[in-house]
Amino acid sequence: MGSGFQKTNLYHFSPERVEELNDMYLKVRGENSTQDFFYLFFNRFGLQCHEFFQFCKLGNHVLNCCNITVPTYTIRRGRCFRTKTLYQESFDELGKLRLQMKAPAQMDKKLPTTRQLISFIGEQKPEMAPFPRYYIYPNLWNKMRVSAEEISLFPAAEICSEEPVSKATCYLEKWLVDSVEEPFSCTYPYMQEYRNVSLESCDPITLAMNYSLTIQSNNYLAHNCLLPCYRWEYSVALERTDIKLIDPQANLSSLPYQFRIDVSYNDLQYESITEVATTTFFGLLSQIGGQLSLFLGSSILNLVQSFIMIFILTSRSLRRSSRRQVEPVETPLPQVMSIDSQIKPKENGYTVADEYYGIRL
Repeated sequence: MGSGFQKTNLYHFSPERVEELNDMYLKVRGENSTQDFFYLFFNRFGLQCHEFFQFCKLGNHVLNCCNITVPTYTIRRGRCFRTKTLYQESFDELGKLRLQMKAPAQMDKKLPTTRQLISFIGEQKPEMAPFPRYYIYPNLWNKMRVSAEEISLFPAAEICSEEPVSKATCYLEKWLVDSVEEPFSCTYPYMQEYRNVSLESCDPITLAMNYSLTIQSNNYLAHNCLLPCYRWEYSVALERTDIKLIDPQANLSSLPYQFRIDVSYNDLQYESITEVATTTFFGLLSQIGGQLSLFLGSSILNLVQSFIMIFILTSRSLRRSSRRQVEPVETPLPQVMSIDSQIKPKENGYTVADEYYGIRL
């Protein structure tokens, strides 16, 4: 309860009892910080890999379960185990991941329990969010058929976010800020692994005294969230089959495990959705026309007509200037006119022509 995990029966914890337990906690914690003591406690007394997994197999390869899983903490759920990066090499049943698990030890045998496990399917990222979740029941063969979808969008403030978080974590972070971090100026002890946050870990008594607000509140679905621009989304088809139907002679009490999960892709393919920048000529005209109509009060037809008129007028002007030549000024040569003249003798030896050479310009 004081570590941020839900499903705690509050009838066993009155305010006086919480104060008493907090005094004991402070003595046991000693000089350790809240975060250090959290990991120290769960690494020693929490659920361990060898206590939980019984058998693991990928395709035809038998694996050491503790080598392919790492402990992690699911917000409000508790300590879980997350698989490392694994690759399916054959399609469907031939390449499936098979996990067989034992029933975890019961902390208080006096309390009624419901034997079930919760499985989460999500992106290969450190954080684990509590949805989508799938309930696994004992003595059933649980088959998960997974299909993957890769989504890559252009970054846009109103469409998606560039933060590398999973889809569920995107919603959950907003809930965490509103319910825990802003009101109490602290956060869950294990949040340092998943988020770049400078807040200190909340003291257990702070979370315990405000349990209904800091842990049990379920209003995180009401928050708006911009999903990452690049993300993977998974769809799961869950099938359950009674083990007795497969092997009627099986003695369930003698089986070394109680839970079995088979996870696989039907085929070795995934769907990719990528946003690309493409446009057609008419689409471009439509976009330009829409913008001009919106801001200038004109249409694309007016714009086309204007371009055509400018082109025609420019062409005419160029043709006229090319045809126009400077005509040379013709300077006429002097025209000599020959005129018959009769030279008549004059007095004193001079002669005078009745006609003369004339020059006409």
